Amino acid sequence: MNKKKIGIIVGVVVLISTLTFFGVYRSLADQAVSVEVESPQLQTISSEVMIPGTVELEHQQIVSFSPEKGSDYKVLVDVDETVEEGTPLVEFPNTQYGYELEQINIQIESGYLRINQVEKQLEAVKERKKELEKEVGKEEAEKAVRAEEDQLILERRMANLDLRQILLQKEALEEREEDHIVTSTGEGTVLSINEAASVSTFEGNETIVHIANKNSVIITGHLSEYDSVQVKEGLRVNISSDAIIEENWSGVIDSVSYFPKSTEPLDGGAAVQYPFQVAIEEGPVSVLKPGMQMIMQVVMEEKEAVTIDMSAIVQEDGEDYVYVYENGIIRKVPVTLGIADGNRMEVNGLSEEDRVVVNPTNRLVDGMEVSLHD
Repeated sequence: MNKKKIGIIVGVVVLISTLTFFGVYRSLADQAVSVEVESPQLQTISSEVMIPGTVELEHQQIVSFSPEKGSDYKVLVDVDETVEEGTPLVEFPNTQYGYELEQINIQIESGYLRINQVEKQLEAVKERKKELEKEVGKEEAEKAVRAEEDQLILERRMANLDLRQILLQKEALEEREEDHIVTSTGEGTVLSINEAASVSTFEGNETIVHIANKNSVIITGHLSEYDSVQVKEGLRVNISSDAIIEENWSGVIDSVSYFPKSTEPLDGGAAVQYPFQVAIEEGPVSVLKPGMQMIMQVVMEEKEAVTIDMSAIVQEDGEDYVYVYENGIIRKVPVTLGIADGNRMEVNGLSEEDRVVVNPTNRLVDGMEVSLHD
């Protein structure tokens, strides 16, 4: 093939390529870029911290075996029985109580008799003084009976003090007897009873009766050192459970401990944990059981703000922008971002009247003519 033919072929190829390029370019130029827009929304948004927690009974009472009260005892309630505050639960018999009480009652009766006897003697002295006044005069009669009257007044005072001391001994004895009958400190249900506890099986903390209010539960957990500074009493908490997916609960932070409860090794360091407690305010408490693991979303901040879909945000050189559509033209507008809530982002620099491009492509540039997506 000679050089002339080769030149003709190359020329034809170049011509065809050029015509094709300009044809495609003209087609693209004639077709405007289509975008989808939405307006910013004013809505309530919040930032949350996720913390695990455990269900616990808030009010419970455990009556333990007490060897000092005697090896015998009597349980006065049954399992699943509902009790009120002050209900007798366990009785520890006191075999010495009756004997001691009888002795004290005898001493009390003797004390009253002694006081009555002294009172009669004082009345007799007063009568004799009246008779002497008629014979020797008031002053001489006073001198004659003064020593005896003073002695009787002293004896009466001593008798009253002795009686008062005995009455205090009786009061203390009755209080000790009350200690031998353990009563409920609040409302609840008897969860378990152990009627086999004894000196031979006693290990220092053997439970006889366990009572708790099943409808009064709390959720406890631990905060990291960082979260303990952020999480405060009174913050709202949204609660859920992987075991009970169809239910949700809400509550508030009831308390955050000032002192850490435990320190556990973490990558050669120490993880300080601060106990906290959540009071449940709404939700079906009856389905919760002690030990259940819960997921808690602590609402750290909640406010009204202008938000946009996160897909509308464009980041370039560490700055945040959005494209705003107006009369067929898009403008690149810098914005300041706030807190995120789901797929919505708080944004400053826009109004609810603006029309923001969502899911912008790399083809968009500031000042470009675009059409709206149907």
